[in-house]
Amino acid sequence: MSFKVEVRGRGETSWVSNALRFRTRKEADAYGSDLYSRWMGAEAVRTATSREPVNYVWTGRTAERLTGKVHHLGGLSIPEIDGSSRRRPRRRHSTGNHSHPTHPYSHPRATKHRRK
Repeated sequence: MSFKVEVRGRGETSWVSNALRFRTRKEADAYGSDLYSRWMGAEAVRTATSREPVNYVWTGRTAERLTGKVHHLGGLSIPEIDGSSRRRPRRRHSTGNHSHPTHPYSHPRATKHRRK
């Protein structure tokens, strides 16, 4: 048994869910709260039980996909997390890159018009 998050959009009568299934209701509730805060079209969120296997774990900041592998350490069974679902840092663009070919001051003849 697992738990899934269901969302009802504004003006809708039916509940929809995605493929994320969590081990505990607490994890699903935390993911649902995060999803609700990011999705502007949501009117309501609820947690429901599911017969599908657990495939995600809530880390406190994001949902991480499980690989299906389990590591046994002592008496503990620890599921392996797939790192591919982690958010990548956004690439920052430089505003003062005059060497870029599309920048107006990058052309050799354009430098004479530059203010000093």
